[in-house]
Amino acid sequence: MKIYLIGFMGAGKSYLGKLLAERLSLPFFDFDTLIEQKTKRSITDIFKISGEKTFRDYETELLTQLNEYGVIATGGGIIERAENRVLLKNRAHITVWLNTEWHTIQRRLSLPQQTQSIRPKVDQLSTTELYELWRRRLPLYEEVADLTNTDGVIENLESQILELHKAHL
Repeated sequence: MKIYLIGFMGAGKSYLGKLLAERLSLPFFDFDTLIEQKTKRSITDIFKISGEKTFRDYETELLTQLNEYGVIATGGGIIERAENRVLLKNRAHITVWLNTEWHTIQRRLSLPQQTQSIRPKVDQLSTTELYELWRRRLPLYEEVADLTNTDGVIENLESQILELHKAHL
């Protein structure tokens, strides 16, 4: 089983992804970590030196080439590209949207460990601009999601995925 987690930065993709992978006995992959390993550069350096387009190119490449089964946390902006949305709608896997409320995301993004070193957009945009980006992306997440999770409760997420997986068989 291959499960893609999508959602805005701070939605909990990495945190819940690790828990979900453990519960389902699947490996966990994080796009940001895979990109950093491949390029031997931090996400911040990629954004600063090569630009967001280059980072998005790496995401698209990973989306087309990652053949491993597991739980996969994508970047928050992966849905910006139409070609990525087409790939995420593929029925060979499950795409789960972690639809986290804005006030929760805002709180998480303001935590000290959530600095620009791992989230360049937080440093580049004002709170109002981040909110507008979140609002603009909402319909894109919804477009590709097989499943939408709004409560972030791992047990609920696990049962929803297993139900959907059975329906796909």
